[in-house]
Amino acid sequence: MARLLGVAWRSFLGWFLVVDFVGAQVPEPNAWAPSEQQKMKLHLTAQHYFRLTERGDFPAAYAMLSKDLQHTISLERWSIRQAELNARMGEVVERSIRNITWGQEPVPGGPGKVFAAIDHSGKFRNADIHCGKLFWQEQADGSFKLLREIENSIDKKTQSQMTTEQLAAARKKMRC
Repeated sequence: MARLLGVAWRSFLGWFLVVDFVGAQVPEPNAWAPSEQQKMKLHLTAQHYFRLTERGDFPAAYAMLSKDLQHTISLERWSIRQAELNARMGEVVERSIRNITWGQEPVPGGPGKVFAAIDHSGKFRNADIHCGKLFWQEQADGSFKLLREIENSIDKKTQSQMTTEQLAAARKKMRC
């Protein structure tokens, strides 16, 4: 058991750890780790999602979104946003997955829900600075559905008008 004082924390995975200012006992982090099959499946899923959005196959990419996410935005509206993003960014020059953070939400009497967050970065014809995060949840059949997507970028024109300090601050804020 680890002893923490005065900490309140919430991760994107939904785990809560709230400790009062007097102190409390907190269990050590669970030793769960994703299998090689889960790692490969998620990597391939993310790459497939990127390819679909890049080539404009929006209905197929939209089908990879969780039902909850689909309830927040229609296919038509989501497709328009993706098309506008593609037009503004231009062709993909390079894209890479920088990091994957995994977690499992404990479920009493069950294996738990598996979540993953993918940090990615890339360069586009019209933007040298682009990064984002994809939040995924593993489904009962072993597939993954997209829960949330965050995209950050600075187009080349804007970048050319920024000082070195402004650019560094923007990168830091965007986590690029």
